[in-house]
Amino acid sequence: MQLDDVIEMIEDAMKRIDEDERFHYEPANVFSNAILALIQADLNAQMKAYKQVLFLLQKLKESEVQDESKL
Repeated sequence: MQLDDVIEMIEDAMKRIDEDERFHYEPANVFSNAILALIQADLNAQMKAYKQVLFLLQKLKESEVQDESKL
C-alpha cells in the first residue's frame, strides 16, 4: 500500500463523517440527548484524528518529493 492510497482512505473516511448529518447538528448534551452527544463526540474525535494524521502524511509526502528531487 502506497502513501497515496493511505491518504485516499483517510480522505474517504473524513468524507463519510462529513456526510453524516449528525456531525452537523447543533451539539447535543448528555442531559437532553445522551446518545446523540456520544455520537457527536465520537465523530468529532475521529475527524480531529484524521485531520492530524492527514496533515502528517502530507508533510511526509512533501519530504519524499523533495528528497527525490535532490537525486
